[in-house]
Amino acid sequence: TFGGPAGKTLYMTCQNGVYSLAMYVRGARWIHTNDRQPPSPDPMEWAIGGEPSVTDSNITMTAATATDAVSPPVAYYFECTTDDSVSSDWQASPSYTTPKLNPYTQYIFRVKARDGYPFLNETEWSSEVLVTTGPPSYELNVLGDWTTGTTHSVESGQNRALLFFAYAEHSSGTVTLDSVTYGGQPMAKIIDQVVGTSYTANVTAFLLDEAGIDTATSSTFIPVWSATPGAAVYTSVFLEDVDQTSWIGDSDSASTTGSNPIMTDALFTEEGDMVFVAATCGNMNSYTLNNDFTEGFDQQFGDATTGGTGAAGYKVATGVAEIPSMTFNGSINRQVIIGFVVKEIVPITYK
Repeated sequence: TFGGPAGKTLYMTCQNGVYSLAMYVRGARWIHTNDRQPPSPDPMEWAIGGEPSVTDSNITMTAATATDAVSPPVAYYFECTTDDSVSSDWQASPSYTTPKLNPYTQYIFRVKARDGYPFLNETEWSSEVLVTTGPPSYELNVLGDWTTGTTHSVESGQNRALLFFAYAEHSSGTVTLDSVTYGGQPMAKIIDQVVGTSYTANVTAFLLDEAGIDTATSSTFIPVWSATPGAAVYTSVFLEDVDQTSWIGDSDSASTTGSNPIMTDALFTEEGDMVFVAATCGNMNSYTLNNDFTEGFDQQFGDATTGGTGAAGYKVATGVAEIPSMTFNGSINRQVIIGFVVKEIVPITYK
């Protein structure tokens, strides 16, 4: 048993004799053996205005701040009684936001707290709150990373599209990318542009929709050219929440054998769309994207005799016209550019 003035002396009884051992512990907190009280309040409560509520496609909630003077720190656990997969772990914060949830679905939440005592005194559960999510929330965005080459592992998401960009330099006339498959599924050509006579530069973009991605049997692209290009390089990117009935909006292309920067005409957009740009130059260096576009890819390919530079990028549209434009960071022999608008899915309105 423990006793003594500070309650830190251990008394041991051995063969009718009582022996004492004073306990001195460095670098540790003395445990109060009589702490059987959970944090306050008990039962747990929701903060004022903190009851679960829907925010976009998530549910956000905040518990009342719990206190425990004897055995801190306090931790909180938010439980969804209708779907445990969206419950929290034990956490230090009194606030919790769920992952993305299903639309038009009922979720019931409650919260409790515990102290830091080794035997973990827990409060009783708070009141339960039922929340119903609203219609689906859509936001066209990039899934994962841009990938170089002819393989790209599938990214999970909803209403997806897969963009594939090809860049080529050829020393024997015009070469075109006639078709591309991904996992055996044919992709749709969006736009291409070629410039040159004996030496030519090419840039092409293809797209695969959600149905094609879902039925693809591998993560491999197979590009089929009109003739094998002297040098080529490829990049690809997955998107989410793309309009599956009308993928592409406005588009344009341009070519030059000397002008720099290179740009397309202005492209019409709607808020939430995404504008893409891709360019090829027959010399080896790098590109700078203009007009606040974000770079996704910039790579040299081939060699100084037959080779060049390919680049691509994107910009989230705000509803104003956008001009895809790039500046090549070197001397120009020939370059091409394409620009196109990917349409954001339009939510269904229920009346």
